[in-house]
Amino acid sequence: MKYFLNKLVAIIAYFVFFTNAALGTQLITYFYKPFPDVITPEKSERKIKKFSNSLNLSREHLKLLHNNRVTGIFSTYYGFLAVSDIHGQTTFPRWQRDESIYLLVTQKISPIVMSHNTLSHWELEEGSPAKLYLLEKVQDQETELYFWRATPQNLPTDNRVPRDSITIFAHPKYVYIPTGITLSQQSPHLILPDIFIKRGIHVVKDALYVLNLMHFFSLVPRWFKKDGKTIIQFTGSRY
Repeated sequence: MKYFLNKLVAIIAYFVFFTNAALGTQLITYFYKPFPDVITPEKSERKIKKFSNSLNLSREHLKLLHNNRVTGIFSTYYGFLAVSDIHGQTTFPRWQRDESIYLLVTQKISPIVMSHNTLSHWELEEGSPAKLYLLEKVQDQETELYFWRATPQNLPTDNRVPRDSITIFAHPKYVYIPTGITLSQQSPHLILPDIFIKRGIHVVKDALYVLNLMHFFSLVPRWFKKDGKTIIQFTGSRY
């Protein structure tokens, strides 16, 4: 178990420091935020008593750092694999022109293999809870303001995961995606609304599952010019 945890930490470190740095000229990005906790007067009073002691304050601070539930959440899009960084941000290169995208939340998906490590597509795994949402960027004709409209969707009857979707590896009951309208700005990038993570999410357990899928992904080179020279940079993981 310790070996797998060490391997997981190394993989997350790679993705955080290299994968999300610069994936292309147009990006898809979003942030995970902790789901707001309901604080009752009784709970608030107990917290104040704890914070009156410097030792307890230090312990609470360490507990918050240890329970960071927005870091290390894996997701995939168009064959790329990414993980949320210490700020809860996930970034992908944008591989679509339209300004709508599906969000699928589930712990497990199954690869449908054509030959060797070449995949045809991904499918929902039987018995694994899943929720699907459609995010559409719309402009109001009167105010000319842009906004995201998020609506729940029925899961595909053939269990096939839409290619133009972001799959978040987590149990749906711990991931809250606000439905309705969220204000946005016009940009060449798709800056999605914040996604909220509830207490109890098993980040390590979900990430360990992703290790079983790592062999379907490989580094993707990106060519760019700098000082008149062509430079090749490996920036993402894609099957």
